Amino acid sequence: MSTTTAPTNEDKSAAYSFFNICPRFTVLDWEKAEPIMADFVEKTKTESGCVYYGWTRNGDTLQCREAYVDGEAVNDHLANVGDCISALLADGVAKLDKIEIDCTTDGVDVVKPGTEALGTEYFTIDDGFTNFKTLNGDLIQPYTFCSIHPTFTVIDWEKAKPIMADFIKKTRTESGCLYYGWTLVGDKLKCREGYVDGAGINAHLTNVGDCIGALLSEGVAKLDSIEIHGPSEQLELVKPGTKDLGTKYFSIDSGFSRFN
Repeated sequence: MSTTTAPTNEDKSAAYSFFNICPRFTVLDWEKAEPIMADFVEKTKTESGCVYYGWTRNGDTLQCREAYVDGEAVNDHLANVGDCISALLADGVAKLDKIEIDCTTDGVDVVKPGTEALGTEYFTIDDGFTNFKTLNGDLIQPYTFCSIHPTFTVIDWEKAKPIMADFIKKTRTESGCLYYGWTLVGDKLKCREGYVDGAGINAHLTNVGDCIGALLSEGVAKLDSIEIHGPSEQLELVKPGTKDLGTKYFSIDSGFSRFN
């Protein structure tokens, strides 16, 4: 599989090489968890390598939706919030269900020493783009963007790859897209994608409808799960066109961004 490349002058955007940490928790006591969550956010605001950071939730399930400019920034973050991690995972507060990291191929070895003991699964970047001018600007920005999180099992990569490329080509035309592309491990494929709001998601789904049908056709790939994360009012906008897929919706609790 190919790895992401730096943008050309034509792209005029930050590279699709940023890293995501994707930890999922079950919260046992929200009263204990919430001040710890707030401490995570405040500490992470001090990190120059953070692209965005915050919390989304669905019932007793808590997701940290976070991104970093590179593997060293991931390691700096984990060192910075070590006390918070211990507090959140203390008896009776929350338990870690799973953790994944999306990263460049050469970045796996950078982040692995400090994360593999957690049972982390590493998804490497295949291809994609951003519409960010910079990943980590100087100003703290709102954490109101929406993101779609579909995961697939690929049955035939030869059939899937040109469809994946077509998804990217079509999505580049969308003004409401912040970033878009693919990460993978083994036969698992994730689309890593963000939008300015729910209207941006709806426009995207209309735009790539034929691609979705092609990817999910017999013998190509199957959809394992799909989630949408965003502000509660924006989730209501996307539910009519996505609920029949078995979509889970995670509403934003708190956070910040630095991209622009």
